[in-house]
Amino acid sequence: DESVAGAKAFRWEQEFKDVMNKGGFDVVIGNPPWLMAGYHVGNELKHLHTNYISAKGKFDLYYCFIEKSIFLLNTNGYFGMIVPNKFFHTKAATSLRDFLATSEYVTQIIDFGYEKIFGDATNYSGILFARKSKNQSLVYLKMDANLNQSLELAIETNRLNKSLWNFHKTDVEQILIKIKKAGEPLKEIVSRFGTGVQTGSDKIFILKRDKISEFKGEKNLLKAILKGKNVRKYHLNGVIDKVIFPYDVVQNTFKIMEEKIFKKYKRTYNYLSSNKTILNRRIWFGKNAKQLSGEWYGLMYLDSYKTFESQHILTPSLSNESNFCLDFGNLFVTGTAGVTSIIIKNIKENIKYLLGLLNSNLINLYIISNSPVFQGGYHKFSANYLKNIPIRRINFSLQEEKELHDEMVKLVDSISVKYQQSNEIRDQFNIKRMEEKIKGSSSSNLL
Repeated sequence: DESVAGAKAFRWEQEFKDVMNKGGFDVVIGNPPWLMAGYHVGNELKHLHTNYISAKGKFDLYYCFIEKSIFLLNTNGYFGMIVPNKFFHTKAATSLRDFLATSEYVTQIIDFGYEKIFGDATNYSGILFARKSKNQSLVYLKMDANLNQSLELAIETNRLNKSLWNFHKTDVEQILIKIKKAGEPLKEIVSRFGTGVQTGSDKIFILKRDKISEFKGEKNLLKAILKGKNVRKYHLNGVIDKVIFPYDVVQNTFKIMEEKIFKKYKRTYNYLSSNKTILNRRIWFGKNAKQLSGEWYGLMYLDSYKTFESQHILTPSLSNESNFCLDFGNLFVTGTAGVTSIIIKNIKENIKYLLGLLNSNLINLYIISNSPVFQGGYHKFSANYLKNIPIRRINFSLQEEKELHDEMVKLVDSISVKYQQSNEIRDQFNIKRMEEKIKGSSSSNLL
């Protein structure tokens, strides 16, 4: 764009005059940059937002490369690019999916699934093919670990839209449709999704067990804080770290300590003061700690008191399967390696019934099918990918439904007690047996 690059701007019509006069290129292929635009372009961002349909929200640069490449094709020209396969599911790629679906140019998708094609890339990939003419159908190919074809589907292009793109065999597709019809979206019974704590410097604020002893006599300033790895199915797992938390609770609200009060906690205050230069460099959406919290030693983001002090369901924000558990009172970190909280409204169903449902095989299938995949076969379990989970509500006037509800609650109670009592192999076996019961027949009946 000349407004950004001036005389250095690349002009397709001049550089490829003969080609463009004939309508465009016969073929465009490539491997575009797999980068989030907001982190890697400055002045160009406004130009991209203005001139590209797909450049909406927190978009990736390869969206624009796809769009521009198709624009440069002549009628019936061919396009092929290797791109992250997460665009099938991410909210940021909604406009890109809309552009591709509306044009009906897509002819084939080769999906490498969880297989890493590039050793240094954390995203998984696929190859997108298109032809610049209306196509009634496309071919979807899924590749296995040996890069052999494991699945082939013929899909009518009019089935694609800006919503999530899921490619499954007919029987799996029917199961997902049935799950979706079984209940109302989770967001209808959720008062809010909690997002936790952002310290801006975990290395300084979050203390491992061997470091905690240095704050003898001031441990009331330390609070347990959960990371994604601590949240497992029905229980909290592993060593839970502590976070320096210079806050008081005033009328059910977190209030940061005044510095003159905080100074009385000499060990903690001196420790943070020795790292003040680093802490002053913390920036969160363009603001420093003092602007966000009122003090230089404050947290960069802190969710409401009610988020932590009411019983809620937790999940790792990134997980390879459903790992939901109950919690009360602990802080938790936000972000990709963090935790998402589900705070339920005042409903008739027991929260343990919902917990069992969320940990069931069917709901796991639904989430995995509707969220992008990341390194190691992990999927996003954040609010955007949880809010539409279909939840089977219970009609308590029907005895059969009430019994199913009560059976689920009883099983969840039994599993939770076992996790609290012992980690012996015998009890682990009993836990797994009860978990399988929830995963299987009970959840199927409820859905």
